[in-house]
Amino acid sequence: MGLFGKKSEVIKEFRVVYYEGSLPGIISDDALKISAEGEFLVIDDLANHNQVKLRLDKIYGIEIYTEKTYMEKYKGNAPLTGGKKDFYVFHYLTKDNIEKRFDLCDVSAKTMGEIAKLVKIVQKNAKPKTYEI
Repeated sequence: MGLFGKKSEVIKEFRVVYYEGSLPGIISDDALKISAEGEFLVIDDLANHNQVKLRLDKIYGIEIYTEKTYMEKYKGNAPLTGGKKDFYVFHYLTKDNIEKRFDLCDVSAKTMGEIAKLVKIVQKNAKPKTYEI
């Protein structure tokens, strides 16, 4: 890109914990390594050596929550202590266009910048949907 061109977002590899959702072969509380490779989000299960590749254009939303807000919204209660974790909720379409989600937990709070970049990439690549309600 030229001197004043817009810099493209690059995702650095980051590590999180799988909390729950629809990632077959991945078990809750497993440590994951997340990276972006070309048009894919690559999820490596460090404990069981499983790998999931999800096309970036199949991700249609990423929500970012504090532990308290996540627990209130998805579990109906808040933690009794002040949680220091962040939760990332990924909404995606399967190959059969079925809506699914998976939730990740960040216990280190060091990946927020990378998630923010990923949100920008997803928003830029999102295709408008038409649906009936």
